[in-house]
Amino acid sequence: MPKIKRSLVSLQEPKKRLREIDKYLLDASEGLILFVRYLDRFLTHPKITPQGFLKAWNRAYNNLRRGREGRRKIKHPLVGKSGLEFFLIVSSFKKVAGTIFPPEFAAQLYELWVAEK
Repeated sequence: MPKIKRSLVSLQEPKKRLREIDKYLLDASEGLILFVRYLDRFLTHPKITPQGFLKAWNRAYNNLRRGREGRRKIKHPLVGKSGLEFFLIVSSFKKVAGTIFPPEFAAQLYELWVAEK
């Protein structure tokens, strides 16, 4: 696994961009818009590292795929959707990261994401 610099960025602007992702990614699918708005709830700290964002992304993704948050069933429009819908969400990781974060942080985040796959 490559050595990833531990950058820390404020989440103020990225969270705003997540909430308004359809204004920044004009070609975003409805599924991706729903996903990033759900992801927003896992970003609770004022600052974040690439590792922290990746952990939040994976948690949101896995919750929606399973339809559960821990032991609790969740109701969300993406629960029960096809594998293709989730493939499209995963395929958009680099685009989302590049849209909401500064370029250097987005590059570190993508490098970490690739290393974990």
